Amino acid sequence: MLEDFYQRWFYNLGIPPDLFGSWLLIREYGRVGSPGRLLTNWFETQDACQALLTKRLLSKQKKGHKKTGVLETPLRAFRRDA
Repeated sequence: MLEDFYQRWFYNLGIPPDLFGSWLLIREYGRVGSPGRLLTNWFETQDACQALLTKRLLSKQKKGHKKTGVLETPLRAFRRDA
């Protein structure tokens, strides 16, 4: 029962540019079927943004999240196995 609970969560990451030449790291997470939470970090360079994205990806993989696919938007979907 608890395993089903944890498999119904999502974590998405994306790196879109903004209108002013900066880069954004967008993190969205929550329960499947809910709107979830959205966190945004602004960066001057794409390299700095990519560095934090890589750090977040490694952190999630260490905690048991598995890549489930790439979405049509620039967000990357992960799920956590209990």
